[in-house]
Amino acid sequence: MHVLVTGANGLLGSALVSQLAPHHDVLGLDLPELDITDRASVERAFECAAPDVVIHCAAYTDVDRAESEPDLALLVNGQGAGLVAQCCEARGSHLIHISTDYVFSGEAGHAPFLPTDRPAPINAYGHSKLAGEVAVREHCPAATIVRTCGLYGLRGRSFVAAILSRALAGEPLKVVDDQTVGAPTYAVDLAQALATLASLRPGGIVHLVNAGVCTWYEFAVEVLRAGGLAEHPIEPVPTDQFARPARRPAFSALASGAAHSAGLALRPYAEALHDFIPTWLAEWTRRAR
Repeated sequence: MHVLVTGANGLLGSALVSQLAPHHDVLGLDLPELDITDRASVERAFECAAPDVVIHCAAYTDVDRAESEPDLALLVNGQGAGLVAQCCEARGSHLIHISTDYVFSGEAGHAPFLPTDRPAPINAYGHSKLAGEVAVREHCPAATIVRTCGLYGLRGRSFVAAILSRALAGEPLKVVDDQTVGAPTYAVDLAQALATLASLRPGGIVHLVNAGVCTWYEFAVEVLRAGGLAEHPIEPVPTDQFARPARRPAFSALASGAAHSAGLALRPYAEALHDFIPTWLAEWTRRAR
């Protein structure tokens, strides 16, 4: 199978290329070789890869900065996704497009969101990702849209890396306890599920997150426990103590029932953390020397 991965240098894209490369002909591209907002650049990538499947990981991901750069976020996440979808449709490539829990408003007390629930984003990033979903469905109706949450891995910034870095530096922690997610997801686990989806090629929307529902505070406590830092001081606080440019959903847990029935469900988030964090700590120790 010939696979094109966009955003291949990012947190998810790099994990995905590593997962697919031993079994498939994979071309991973990122800036500057591939600019998804430039039609000619996208078409060149398709000419080079001749993909059976395209897994579109490239995105504008800075949630707070998107509030001051909404046009750029929309250009990348909306129009860029549309260009990739148009090329997939024209060339008969199956598209797997990565989206987010932030397409939902996050009404407190809601049950975990189903793929069929109506999106209603409350920040610029969420609006831009929803625009990408709309563009993908319009230009490539048979595409697979995968929504996930709070990705972490060895590449790039993540909540897990921030918590561990600050704890190891001896900083006391304050983490919001009134935002519920379900649940932050290990990029390697998601990459494994995406590799299966690349073979199955279903259409429609799929939710793929590590199993479980937690607040960010509860997740941070588990991060510390998995890192052998369970005694580190951490305080639960309300969202209104943090002045951040972008509003966050109070509740954005994703229900992955359809994925579970298809054999794609990811393992519990605590189990994934306990697998990942020793690797992160080993890398942190190596860089600190």
